[in-house]
Amino acid sequence: MVLCLNKYTLEVRGSLREYVIREVNSSSDGWSVLSTRSVPLKYCLYYNSASRNSRQCINRSKMAKNDEEGVSKHAKLLSEFKAEESVSEIVPVNPFESWVAPVAAQKVTLYNDSGEWVREITVGFKIQCFGVFDRKNFILSDYSAKCIYKLSCEGELTKLISTSPFSPNGIRVFPNDLGFVVCMVGTSGGKIVRYTHDGKSRTKTYQKDERGHPLFKFPRRVVNNMNEDLIVVDIMFKSVICVDKDGNLRWVYKGSLESRKNGIEFDPWDLDTNSKEEIIISNTKPNTVDVLSKDGSFLMYLVTKLDGISRPLGICVDSEGKLWVGQASGKVCIFNYLNEG
Repeated sequence: MVLCLNKYTLEVRGSLREYVIREVNSSSDGWSVLSTRSVPLKYCLYYNSASRNSRQCINRSKMAKNDEEGVSKHAKLLSEFKAEESVSEIVPVNPFESWVAPVAAQKVTLYNDSGEWVREITVGFKIQCFGVFDRKNFILSDYSAKCIYKLSCEGELTKLISTSPFSPNGIRVFPNDLGFVVCMVGTSGGKIVRYTHDGKSRTKTYQKDERGHPLFKFPRRVVNNMNEDLIVVDIMFKSVICVDKDGNLRWVYKGSLESRKNGIEFDPWDLDTNSKEEIIISNTKPNTVDVLSKDGSFLMYLVTKLDGISRPLGICVDSEGKLWVGQASGKVCIFNYLNEG
């Protein structure tokens, strides 16, 4: 649907209601497009089809005039590059480099933010998920063998933990030698287990709420926030679930209200947090990156398919606030949206 709004037109794109403002020039020769701008839904009042004669759209914050050129006012594409395969996970090690892992592959590859290949490490099993200690040593989950391994930067592989009868999935390493957490998947449900830095001791298990109900069914990824919350992607519940440090359920996110009203399935894959304690989620089927507050409230779509992403999978936020988005095609896009350096 396209509405004429004096010198602007408003186009409604797709079921996500992505609004695109086009500045046009009226002349005897007709209409010509001068520029195209993105306007989020929250800045426009709904068009009342019953009053077609008014043909007006009110921009609550004058975003149409002040928004920068491009498809997203929240993020600016800095660079993009093509990895060899679908990008399942990205782990930053410094402001300029991140380790990238394909889906169900036996290797991790280090790229810089210009897309240049730096180095590669190969192991003898399919890596389900990984974390990085001290920017050089790895912790890897082997889903099939029900094991967690430690891998040195020299390539020495050591079996660290047997997780049987559970299979290890996502891993999150805490800074300052505070240990790590692992998503576990079993026949009766899932759980999150926290270990000491050396992996020798369990310090906490998150499995059931205060009423004895399971918190997780198939946890895929887990991250921590500065308030010590754990935020988990559960692919069977199709939810992002937050528990506090004591294991109490804080909130559950099942997609934005707008997407649920339009029947759009929430399909989370990966997530990360930033210095504002916001949660950033790759939402695969709608091709969006969702941003939540620390309390689980939807804030915005940071990037969408209009920004050139398709089936976003692995994501991370590096120490300078750059967002790395890996996709099923193998493409990695790096966006600037925070200045944290």
